[in-house]
Amino acid sequence: MLHKRPRLNTDYTGRCGNCHARIGEDAYCRYCGTKAGEGSFAPYEDRFQCVYGPPPVMRKHTCMACGYAWENSAMIDREKFCPQCGGEVTAEVTEEPFGRGRKPFGEE
Repeated sequence: MLHKRPRLNTDYTGRCGNCHARIGEDAYCRYCGTKAGEGSFAPYEDRFQCVYGPPPVMRKHTCMACGYAWENSAMIDREKFCPQCGGEVTAEVTEEPFGRGRKPFGEE
């Protein structure tokens, strides 16, 4: 009988050193606020996560410290920090998914 061992990864290229989220070229992690290049850099389990939940909702995030703003479309919004300065952000829904006030394509 084969047992699958978790794949532990230590490649932090484009990832947060604290929560392992993908941050790309951002200066700070949008999820935990850690500055790029900082954190514990502990090995993490590299696995695909399939998420079931509510449909994606378009949200506009605005940093309360520097004013930087961006939009994203996600099922569950976990972006709590600014990618530019690490400050806390506010989020507002800008577009609801189908079934919540939006009409399907082609209907008016």
